[in-house]
Order: sequence, then structure tokens, then C-alpha cells
Amino acid sequence: FGWWHPPAASTTPGAASCVRGATVVLCPPIGYESVFSYPTQVQIARHLADQGLPVLRIDYHGTGDSAGDDRQADRVAAWLASVEVAVAEARRRSGGGPIALLGIRLGATLAVEAASRLGGVDSLLLWAPCATGKAFLREMRAQGDAAADGSLHGFGYHFSAQTVRELEALDARKPAQVPARRPLVLLRDDVGVAGPLPSALAALGVEIQQAQLPGYAAMMSGDPAGGVLAAARLDHLSRWLIES
Repeated sequence: FGWWHPPAASTTPGAASCVRGATVVLCPPIGYESVFSYPTQVQIARHLADQGLPVLRIDYHGTGDSAGDDRQADRVAAWLASVEVAVAEARRRSGGGPIALLGIRLGATLAVEAASRLGGVDSLLLWAPCATGKAFLREMRAQGDAAADGSLHGFGYHFSAQTVRELEALDARKPAQVPARRPLVLLRDDVGVAGPLPSALAALGVEIQQAQLPGYAAMMSGDPAGGVLAAARLDHLSRWLIES
């Protein structure tokens, strides 16, 4: 399931819209982090569309409003397939042009892997990325309940033993090929270190950019009142994507 945010109407007579840069596919987090960050996802999509950047927000298969559930097999493969289908749909709706993947948390990890498989992705905007599925699972285990069969349950979301194994094999530090020509890693405002992902991507020969994006801690606080990003921060994201 997806939500299409078309670019804002153009001021040019007779023109329906004005695309100013990349078409963005927003790859959300998984589990409770997707719920907590949902208002901010919508805030980002609406702002980018207002700036002329079309956005496709998605729910991966088995999550949110999409068909399926978290107890089905091959969850990681299904999530990656969802991103790939979304990229194709975004290209169809926008008529071509640059594609950017904006991933949050595990969504950023999936964005790197999907971009590496697809090729032809111009930009990656990765907010508080998990460098590996193992890193994501460590955080989930600290807050959830691990079962004897290897499954994990946290904040109403179930990771089967198979899904746990698949996540343990997910590693954004080792993509099969350069995932995008322009990666930007947005650091958490509650953790002062970038982690291993920026240096791993730089080792592939791409010029990695880093910036801190205040708002992560507030976004994950559990208060769903609205998006947490200040207008100046949203403008920074849109300017970077318009340069794609």
C-alpha cells in the first residue's frame, strides 16, 4: 500500500505540476518505530511535495495498511520487494528522472540493499540508519521479549525466528555494488557517533555526506501529536534533494 504525494501545482499557466528534483520513495522503519515516526513521515512527504518533489510513501508487505502480516515467511525479502516495486511505480508516475530513497532506521538499511540490487538510484537519504540487521535486533531485544524458539516480540510487533535470521544476514555495510551516487547520512540527535555505515560506503568510492538532524529523539518519544522537524530542517532536506 502506498500514498502518492504529487508535486505542488506550478505557477506556469497550463502546467499541472512542477517537478524540481528527484522523485522520492520514503522507506519507513519497521515495528513500533514506524508507528512513532508516522506523523513525521507525513510531514516530510508533504513538505517535499510542496517544494516540487513528488513522494511515494509505502507500507511494506505485511506492515501497516498493506496485505499480509508479520508471521508470514520471507519478511525481509518481501520488504525489499516492496521497495523495488515502489521505485518502479514512482518512476511510472513521475515520468522518469532522478530517484531518491529516503530511509529511516531499518528502512534506511533496506534502502541501501534495494538500491544496490536495483542500480540507477541517484540519491540515498538515510536518517539514523541501522548499519546491520543485527544492530537493529540488539535494540529490539533490549526493549522486547525474546522467545526460546529464536523469535522476538516487541511493542506489539512479532519477528519470527526466520525473520530474525534474515535480519541477522542484512548488512548495509556490504552492498553488492555502489547503491547510489549521492548518499547523505543524517545522524541521530541523541547519539553522538555516526556508526560504521558512512565509512563503509565511503570505502566503495562514493563521497559520503553527513549531517545531524535534530528531531530523532522527539520523533521516537511516543508522542504522535505531529511531525517534529523544524521548517529550516525540512528546507535543508528539500534543497539537497533538488540538487539531485
